[in-house]
Amino acid sequence: MPFYSYDAQMLPPGLLPPIEAIEQDLTSIIWDKLYKSTFQSYVTIDGAARDDDGSSQTVLRPGLLMTKNTSTDKWQPWGTETSFTSDKIQGVLMLAQKMTRNGVDQDRFTGYMLVGGLVKVNGLIVHGESSAGIVGHAQETNIRQQMYKNFMFDDDPQGHKAGTITWA
Repeated sequence: MPFYSYDAQMLPPGLLPPIEAIEQDLTSIIWDKLYKSTFQSYVTIDGAARDDDGSSQTVLRPGLLMTKNTSTDKWQPWGTETSFTSDKIQGVLMLAQKMTRNGVDQDRFTGYMLVGGLVKVNGLIVHGESSAGIVGHAQETNIRQQMYKNFMFDDDPQGHKAGTITWA
């Protein structure tokens, strides 16, 4: 039985990322039990999506804040459709996605878009930033306000920093 990498290239057995690497991706983003999280299945990520950390990366990193394009219904990094203030954060990418194949943009399908749950602020990535983390970011308040209904942050479980109070 053939095995496929995240960019759909066939690999021989043993060359897939070990389960520890996948779990590390998840534990850098999720701060409590996995069953407390909500995932959306079979999402399509726009092949033109880029993780622009200053070098126009074609591989989207786990933890990238994502939104849906209103015209195509495909996912893309938050802040790339219109702007950070008008786009809505709708999910967090859980596994790395290579957006090109043989130098050509390719839409990607994934079943691991986090759409609700318990997230680490130091694991989230804003499009255009080279490092993870939202604390002190210019969009921190905006991010917390957009995410507080579906997500709970490890440094603020009650949502006080979003300007609202939620009772657990």
